[in-house]
Amino acid sequence: MNPVAAVHGRRGSFSERWLEQAGRFGFAPREVDGYSSDVMEQLAGCRVFLWHLSHDSRRDLEFGRDILRAAEAMGVLTFPNSATCAHFDDKVAQARLLQALGAPIPDTWIFFSRDQALRWAEQADFPVVFKLRRGAGSANVRLVAGQEQARRLVGAMFGRGFSPVPRASQRIRQQRKKSQGLPSGGALVQAGARFLRRHLAQRRDVPRERGYVLFQRFLAGNDHDTRVTVIGDRAFTFRRRVREKDFRASGSGLIEHLEPALIERELVELAFDLTRRGGFQAMAYDFVRDLESGRPRVVEISYVFNPDAIHACSGFFDRGGRWHAGQCWPQDLILEDLAAEVGT
Repeated sequence: MNPVAAVHGRRGSFSERWLEQAGRFGFAPREVDGYSSDVMEQLAGCRVFLWHLSHDSRRDLEFGRDILRAAEAMGVLTFPNSATCAHFDDKVAQARLLQALGAPIPDTWIFFSRDQALRWAEQADFPVVFKLRRGAGSANVRLVAGQEQARRLVGAMFGRGFSPVPRASQRIRQQRKKSQGLPSGGALVQAGARFLRRHLAQRRDVPRERGYVLFQRFLAGNDHDTRVTVIGDRAFTFRRRVREKDFRASGSGLIEHLEPALIERELVELAFDLTRRGGFQAMAYDFVRDLESGRPRVVEISYVFNPDAIHACSGFFDRGGRWHAGQCWPQDLILEDLAAEVGT
């Protein structure tokens, strides 16, 4: 009898392909509702439990990880495991973890005291980068030009705070830049209405970020970042160009897939090392260069990533430095690794 793979279903997430492909890897798929009152009963008898947490879901961020930890406690193998998702969508937690792992990150200043933050701002070298804990695709990341702007941000973060949900206009601009085309006529009206309903619901539901402030050294001169995504023993690499008249690459949609000879092996090896030491099942790393020293710096990490960008890679490097040509869906590779661990 095939081991059961429970999957928390969510439209538009990894769960759709997990449910479709689980049988290929020797699993009997079972769609479950992680928020049902009897979720632990639903997981009884399951060998693995997969959940694609969402940046946009307050429930996922507040409760999803607790449910996954509970599943681990009853002996269920989970994706993500606790090490992989503990810092998900939390740049403060990511910075502390990367510091603990000895990762090369830009100088980072995190304050939980208004007075300490203001004292720092009096002697800081500007520009610096301001970040909220939450947000994907460069949302909630700003370049701070000088002391007065920094003081205003500190006052806001120890006052009313900021909503981590980007404004509707910002989201629309970003989507237009990433899209090859937009619907027209009635389809556009319907899509716009759906978007507005979701957006307003998120703005109401997601609490404001306040009570801390995070600044990071600005690494000037980079016209792209390099994303290395490690899944098990495989590393996929591509570049993302910086937006026009901007300093941010994440979320730009300006992706350049690289031939093996052009991939910076130093970044691949560093990503593998951090993944091993962190105990991560999968992790995407965003690298930029400190052009003064020439050294790479990790600016963000996330176990949730765009599967299409991974699939478009022409292959991957393994931990031994060997190149494997061919396209892969990351959802399938996650199932493959879990099947190997279970022994199907």
